[in-house]
Amino acid sequence: MGRIPYPLLQTWKSIIHSTPSPFLLSLPKLELHVHLEGTLSPTLRFALARRNHIPLTSARLNKTFTSVEELQEAYQLLEPPSVKGPGVSAFFEAYYGGMECLREERDFYELSMEYFTRASSMGVRYCEVMFDPQAHTRRGVSIPVLMSGLRRAQLEAEEKLNVKVQFIMCILRDAPLASALQHYKSTALPYRHMIAGIGLDSNEFQHPPSIFAALFARAKRDGFKTTAHSDVAQPDAHVHLKQILTEPLLLDRVDHGLDAALSRELIALLNGRGEGF
Repeated sequence: MGRIPYPLLQTWKSIIHSTPSPFLLSLPKLELHVHLEGTLSPTLRFALARRNHIPLTSARLNKTFTSVEELQEAYQLLEPPSVKGPGVSAFFEAYYGGMECLREERDFYELSMEYFTRASSMGVRYCEVMFDPQAHTRRGVSIPVLMSGLRRAQLEAEEKLNVKVQFIMCILRDAPLASALQHYKSTALPYRHMIAGIGLDSNEFQHPPSIFAALFARAKRDGFKTTAHSDVAQPDAHVHLKQILTEPLLLDRVDHGLDAALSRELIALLNGRGEGF
């Protein structure tokens, strides 16, 4: 299948935004794949940047944002590649760039509550929310600051919004195994009352999941569920998927993993295990 024309993408986007279904909104839902940091809206990002005195810039666009409207425009990642650059690089700039504004406990609380409130309005009653502790500690944010904000929002979401929340602590696959194990000990174990599973995300290129076999083995022994990203059309996607689905990793879930549809072997593995993705 070729690239979907940009005007058609914009038409679909407009239809989705303009014609919500009352029936679909009324249905109770589960959310099993969402990145907390990725839910940061331009409006909240702008407010946090002003409060924490952080400039909002884009190296990709060579631009400093001075209004919410300008920042919102930069998030339109469906625009033609000739204007916005490669989609993946644009995504990661928005994703990791937004994190720069998250510094204090209340920042993480407000980020979480913004998403939980939006999820509640869509009928979500249970969600498993991924977060990236390494992306915060490397900026100087302490684990207690991060987890205190998440915990306050987790409790408030269940009490006031009727949304039950558990977290999936994701490891950055482009960071060393030693960092992964360190953060497992400093975050997953002390806060296991909040964390349902251990995941793997970030840049997949030349970072196969097998690198983190020791981490996943430890997590399984400690009773955590396990999952890993296998994003679409990445190099060695089938190799990575097979590692996820077989020993010694044999994880409980695959995130994305759509490339499996092109491999009879991988489809058979998924069917045989009843693997979720």
